[in-house]
Amino acid sequence: MIFLQNNIQSKPNFILFLFTFISTVATSQVSFNSSSLEEDFSQNLHVYSNQYLDPALSAFGSNLNNAWGFHTAEGLEAFSFRLGVVASSAVIPSSEHQFNFNNQPFTNRLRLAENDNPDLPTAFGGEATQTLIYRAEGTIDPLGAPASYEQEFDAFSGISLPLNLYPNVMPQIAMGLPLNFQVTVRGLPKVRFQGVSFYQFGIGLQNDLTDFFTENSSLHIMVGAAYSLSNFAYEPDDFFQGENQEIRFTGNSLLLDASGSYRLAFLEFYARVGYYANLAEFGVNGTYRFETEESSAVGSSPLVDQTVFEVEDPVSLDRSNAGILFNVGARVALGEILSVGIGANFANYTSLDASLFFELGKSE
Repeated sequence: MIFLQNNIQSKPNFILFLFTFISTVATSQVSFNSSSLEEDFSQNLHVYSNQYLDPALSAFGSNLNNAWGFHTAEGLEAFSFRLGVVASSAVIPSSEHQFNFNNQPFTNRLRLAENDNPDLPTAFGGEATQTLIYRAEGTIDPLGAPASYEQEFDAFSGISLPLNLYPNVMPQIAMGLPLNFQVTVRGLPKVRFQGVSFYQFGIGLQNDLTDFFTENSSLHIMVGAAYSLSNFAYEPDDFFQGENQEIRFTGNSLLLDASGSYRLAFLEFYARVGYYANLAEFGVNGTYRFETEESSAVGSSPLVDQTVFEVEDPVSLDRSNAGILFNVGARVALGEILSVGIGANFANYTSLDASLFFELGKSE
């Protein structure tokens, strides 16, 4: 008893130090270089978004620029109408359905949970099965011991493309105007379903120049200009904590074209050449926050939750392209007012289209 009492009395400083050490660790915070982490996270998200969206940013104009003339260069009589629906599908090569994670300039803070399958889907690559891990490092105050924290999130999934076809369907209506002009409007109203919103709009003005070149009633020549807008947005699931998170894609396209068609009885052959200029914009909007989780692992993580870093609207990308397109096709009259048409378009992506339409108010 005397020995134990003397031993305790001889070590009061050690007991005080031990009590202070445990209290300090239990209430410690971790210091992070938040600005460096924010820059690193945004850089990785930019690299990922570029690879994920590359085919979509390039391909959207292939669908928007198709079939403005209903597979005919014959203009409408003043105040008559042509209305129907146009379906278009761009052919997306299989090589653009995935990208290899290991071949991209990601920093060492981002990695795959399992690296046995480094191929991640693009926007056209179907469902993702991989998990990504982002790591943040700091030091525990006031001890200066290193600390490391990781957060998992699912890789972005894309849409599945049957037969490698990226489809698009739009109602379309044209009205004849005086002086052989006609105006065409097409699109879809804004719809929202399960966190996804989408709309499309397009307007074009054409003029039938046939009377300036020939009196042949079977031959028609038309020139025109058209503008198209497409907007898509959705709210990501299972991503970082934050507010007002949204992924948005907007595409704008301007088209100038000239077309000709020749009719043989109920069959009409059609060809078109044009110049297009597309601008696609993509943004990851909202607040994205990396937070530590409460832990009891002394020396490796704090006992107090805290924000490691926070970024606002971390990604903004745009992609423009321009070039020449060529379109050939044919339409078949199935009576006085009903016609169907098919065509093939050749530009930066090959695409196929089909139309079904009615003509109303025609004098004949």
